[in-house]
Amino acid sequence: MSVIALDDIPTVGGYMVRVTGSSSHPFRFVGDVGSTGPWFTEALVARHDGTTSVQFVVPPGGDTTEHTRIVIPGQSPTFSALAHYIPECNTALLNLHDHPDYDPITLRIGSVHELFAVAKAEHGQHLQMPSSNFTRQLLGLQPLQ
Repeated sequence: MSVIALDDIPTVGGYMVRVTGSSSHPFRFVGDVGSTGPWFTEALVARHDGTTSVQFVVPPGGDTTEHTRIVIPGQSPTFSALAHYIPECNTALLNLHDHPDYDPITLRIGSVHELFAVAKAEHGQHLQMPSSNFTRQLLGLQPLQ
């Protein structure tokens, strides 16, 4: 994580994505949720009755903008596809299965359903619908039973 976060080295950076796999199962991306911003916060530390709490706040006049980044992995036949969906700005970054080293394609989309449709119809990428109820809630989808 520390290396990925270094902005001053031009060959690293971007978003961290977990993978899972073993010698008998090929690696697959894991669909985590991340958050970006606000860019400047201050920590307020309070001690009361033997406990300590920390609260991060944006100082007066600071930019409170925050974005959710939902990782949506590919599935067969394009299991190496990967999308980063940012619902607050109707944007997704799509990495292609056959060219994971290329810069991602920026998609302007209005929903996760549109992301799936555009990824498949225009770029031939099959994405995996999130199975985590937390992620599904963020996307406005019905929870799985």
